[in-house]
Amino acid sequence: MAVEVCAQAAAQSAVNLREVPTVFGSANGEIQIAFQQMDMIEQDGVPSPARFKNSVHNTASGHVSISTGNMAFTTALAAGGATFAMCLLEAWAWLHVHPGEIIVSVADESLPEHLSGVCRYEPLGVAFCLSSASNPAKSLGCISDLHPGRDSQLVAAIPEGLAKNPTAAGLPLMEAVLHGRSGVIPIQVGGEGWRVTFRAGNEGHRG
Repeated sequence: MAVEVCAQAAAQSAVNLREVPTVFGSANGEIQIAFQQMDMIEQDGVPSPARFKNSVHNTASGHVSISTGNMAFTTALAAGGATFAMCLLEAWAWLHVHPGEIIVSVADESLPEHLSGVCRYEPLGVAFCLSSASNPAKSLGCISDLHPGRDSQLVAAIPEGLAKNPTAAGLPLMEAVLHGRSGVIPIQVGGEGWRVTFRAGNEGHRG
């Protein structure tokens, strides 16, 4: 999912996926494979090296780098319900020092049956291409004022099956972008909350 939405963001923003810096985020990573590995250790005493390569948290980052030959900056973050917000913050900091474009891609799959009593949600992936240009050609808007806080104006109608997915933190911003709605937007699932201000339209930077 993370690779797919990253590729879609690159295509829609006309940036080169072989060159663009990337920030990948996931609260739990490929947790299904991680639990399969633990089951194998319990049952057989050894995990699968072939499967282990996909259980690490930077799997998507590595796959994109290898498959496209992209040698630009890339990182993978995990911060629970604040993962999406922290990925935006990481991208923001990168653009402050290295003007240009960067893709933020966040995804979380459903939790394994082992954790079904703790929480259930459907899989979800979202991605944004951010630019430091003052007026990028394909900009759909401008984000600013990224900081902790709950005083949001725009709240998306998130489907029940996705509401508890940590990646759902990106849906209010996605909805604002798609519908051209400006305002203060929540970008965290649970916790004290993070927010960002979005101004719709081809104005400003970090669009």
